[in-house]
Amino acid sequence: MANEYEISIEQFEGPLDLLLHLIRKNQVDVTDIPIVEITHQYNEYLEMMKELNLNIAADFLSMAATLIHIKARMLIPRNMEEEEDPREPLVQQLVEHQAFKDVAACFHEMAVIRHASYPRGREVTADFLGSDEEFIEAGVFDLITSFHAIMARHVVRKSLEFERIKVTISEQVSFILNKMNEQTRISIEQLFTEFKIKTVWIVGFLALLELMRLKYVKAFQKELFTEIILVRNFAVLTDDEIKEISQRFGE
Repeated sequence: MANEYEISIEQFEGPLDLLLHLIRKNQVDVTDIPIVEITHQYNEYLEMMKELNLNIAADFLSMAATLIHIKARMLIPRNMEEEEDPREPLVQQLVEHQAFKDVAACFHEMAVIRHASYPRGREVTADFLGSDEEFIEAGVFDLITSFHAIMARHVVRKSLEFERIKVTISEQVSFILNKMNEQTRISIEQLFTEFKIKTVWIVGFLALLELMRLKYVKAFQKELFTEIILVRNFAVLTDDEIKEISQRFGE
């Protein structure tokens, strides 16, 4: 079946990144996590990832178990003066992880400033970021949220068993590169709206993640949880170049 192709979500971000995403989404302080609501939303994300054929690594499932354990402990009456808040070890992990991400982002910015030259095609993204509009780079969980909502609006039907619809990652990589050859930026919704079958959407999403992993495409939004704009990170490709890239993912 075409959508048996899977991508491990940990190639992009891990369970702590998902929790930080949910904390930002709920606009709460990392030191005062509403554990019941966050646990519920975390499990909803795992279901979305399964639906999009994203391979969920053991670390994500382990974190789900940790959240359930913390939630259970929070329901047990405790001596506020003597006992540690059950959330404290997790809070410490999140604070340290965010600090690490901030330092990594700082080093990345310094490297970009230091190296004035860009690899082939990077000037397209640089020009986009240099525009009058202000954008922030979107993470994989922003993409999952946005894509899942858009797919729900546009998919008219699931693939029926007897239809034997065949769509490959290679075909969808080629489709996306051709689309982005025509324009430097496009929204996720504009990119996929001509498709009406769920299988095609899911395989297309996996192809998009692969192109982002390989730095051919970047994703931006004006602020958190707003429309995501895809920006090409390459100069115009020839047909042969598109064919060569798409063939990396098989026939």
